[in-house]
Amino acid sequence: MSDRPIGGVGPAAPHRQESSSLRVLLLEPPLKLHGQRDVGFKEVLPHIGIGYVAAVLRNAGHQVRVLDAPAENLGLEDVCERFRAFRPQFVGFSATTYQIHEVDDTAKAFRAIDPSVRIAVGGSHASAVPKDTLEAFPSLDYAVFGEGEETAAELLDCIAADRSPSGILGLAHRDGAEVIVEASRPRIRNLDALPYPAFDLFPVERYRGFYTLFSKRYRPLTLCTTRGCPYQCNFCYKSTGDWFYTRSPESVLGEVLRDIEQLGATQLVFTDEVFTMKRSHVERVLEALVTARIAERAPWICQTRVDRVDPELLKLMKRAGCAVISYGIEAGNQDVLNRIAKGITLEKARAAIGWTRDAGISPDTNFIIGNAYETPATIRQTIDFAVNLNPDTASFAILSPFPGTEVADMAERGEGGLKLLSRDWRHYGKQIGSALELDSVPRVELERFHRLAYRRFYLRWRKLWHVFRVVNVWNIPVYLLHNLRSALASRGSSGGGLGTWGRERAAAPGLASA
Repeated sequence: MSDRPIGGVGPAAPHRQESSSLRVLLLEPPLKLHGQRDVGFKEVLPHIGIGYVAAVLRNAGHQVRVLDAPAENLGLEDVCERFRAFRPQFVGFSATTYQIHEVDDTAKAFRAIDPSVRIAVGGSHASAVPKDTLEAFPSLDYAVFGEGEETAAELLDCIAADRSPSGILGLAHRDGAEVIVEASRPRIRNLDALPYPAFDLFPVERYRGFYTLFSKRYRPLTLCTTRGCPYQCNFCYKSTGDWFYTRSPESVLGEVLRDIEQLGATQLVFTDEVFTMKRSHVERVLEALVTARIAERAPWICQTRVDRVDPELLKLMKRAGCAVISYGIEAGNQDVLNRIAKGITLEKARAAIGWTRDAGISPDTNFIIGNAYETPATIRQTIDFAVNLNPDTASFAILSPFPGTEVADMAERGEGGLKLLSRDWRHYGKQIGSALELDSVPRVELERFHRLAYRRFYLRWRKLWHVFRVVNVWNIPVYLLHNLRSALASRGSSGGGLGTWGRERAAAPGLASA
């Protein structure tokens, strides 16, 4: 693409005739915690993707409002009241796989109020399976896949002019009973052409900090310095693609200062998939943060890989204000790491955690229970490795076959010992779910290992208090209730079909008894 600005950089919108200016509502749907939902962690953060789309559409002259239902603790009726008051002509959701049914519930409620409203969904789920998403949910008119800023702007131009959306890149739409998926949109190469996320439209006072006992004392905002990830981990779907693009340090610092000085941010969360991917770039960003003395004003958090850090870089990150680094390690067995294409070694993981702690930065880690090709023995090795590695915090996820991942394809084919139990997307959670098991480890055993991992890691002297830094403890009973239900449901399961994508599944086959 060209270097032209996308929606403008400043807050002022160009003049737009009233007839072509639409009332736009962008939102995250209300979430219902129940027996088949992921358990939330402690932090509450603004959605950076919605922030970018909101900025582009506002700068194009549309009347934009943002509704963050989870942050404001709004139920469906609360959201409908906001809808009635604003009467939007266009609604845009962003959703992961385990949120997509909440999107459908909310969209159907909006349609009952105003059948003429146009409704779109974007985010990682729609990016992975746009056709399946529209086929599963008649409540939705459009699915935006890939980067959504330009696609959303072009779609609203078509809606305002009452033109067909045919030919808009990065869009799936309906043509009668048929779902049409247009060609993919080229990546945005010049990220500096994007306006800053429109977080002034968000309920910034409702966000809560990351990795802290006193989360309400912090006002965190999200930002990125790069988009894309060139690695090919088999469990991961990358909605921004394989190619890696960077923002200038000047653009990053400008947004950091905006967030602190205008929006009152006291904590920053970088959403880059690999913050330290390009050393020459990240060093320039870090030097800009050091010069601006950001460490004194807003500590920040990032995620990266254990093979993309070294002692000198970590010292510079500390000087620039880095408080926590989250590393994806995923397994404690080298053969499993090789098979899932993680591309790291256990030795590098040990070194990175030690260097991070030596630099005065808190190391956080992420592991997966039930990777492809796992056995009970390798899962125990992962738990042992996490305990012996002894980072400050650790998260353990049960492998889920998210759409668009190699794991999902493997599970469909029964490869790597994976057995797909459900095509109902409500069951696709990482902490709570029931979509997948292994030939050698039934689902109920995976969940036992999951509980064991958390118990062994956190129920230790000097480690227990870290639970309160990362977990919303009010949700722990939800997690335990799900495990109890799963164990009881596994008794006498008679098997059955998987169901269609997004829909209710039959009983899971072959689970071990509790």
